[in-house]
Amino acid sequence: ISFTRILDELVPPASYNKYVVNIGANDGSRHDPAFPLLVERGFGGVHIEGDPAFKKRLYANLKPFNGSGNVHVSWGFASAAKIGERLRRYACPAEPDAFKIDCDGLDAALLEGVLLSGIRPKAVVVEVNPDIPPPLRLAQLDHPDFTFEFVRKHMRGWLGASANALYTLLAEHGYALIGFELGTREHLICSGGGKRGGSKMCQRKNTCTHCENNMWFLRADLLRAAGVEPPTWPQFVHAF
Repeated sequence: ISFTRILDELVPPASYNKYVVNIGANDGSRHDPAFPLLVERGFGGVHIEGDPAFKKRLYANLKPFNGSGNVHVSWGFASAAKIGERLRRYACPAEPDAFKIDCDGLDAALLEGVLLSGIRPKAVVVEVNPDIPPPLRLAQLDHPDFTFEFVRKHMRGWLGASANALYTLLAEHGYALIGFELGTREHLICSGGGKRGGSKMCQRKNTCTHCENNMWFLRADLLRAAGVEPPTWPQFVHAF
């Protein structure tokens, strides 16, 4: 599953604005489902990151694909209360084509902040904690004292919200679950130096064990328009 496949198969081309929001951008490339949109489709958008360890690589990885000047980096950790305002400072449209969030803890809170601000992406991918099964609902609340600690928290199992917390939140805002990635061994390697040609520049590599745990969503109105009814809660539980 990928943003390009979702857009090609389920979203009318006339509605494209070629804008992606990437919260928790890391270095902008590694294990990032938003990156192929820049490499292969020439998307613009905003990439938010706050960990100093990734700053130099993030700017370097995005620079070759920013000939239009529409690829932006917003530096610093995000808060749920101000995330909508922050995105709009970078000309984020009301309905960006793609929205990826992977911030190792506050994913549900930040996603809810975006939706409550009136921004309604077409397609969403969000990191999920695969160890907490339905019906349990667990999500980290936004708090000014919350700190991002990759080794002490993320690497010891704190991967963000549970599947049921994300399913419930997104369903309440009119989104349909369309896919799981629970411990996939594959990730994308992209190359091309910013030159989009006929060859495929993003290829899957079997070099990562259990590095991606994601849930993919599409706005329910778009899914229904494509002739597919959103899955019910029992169907979601069965899929998990």
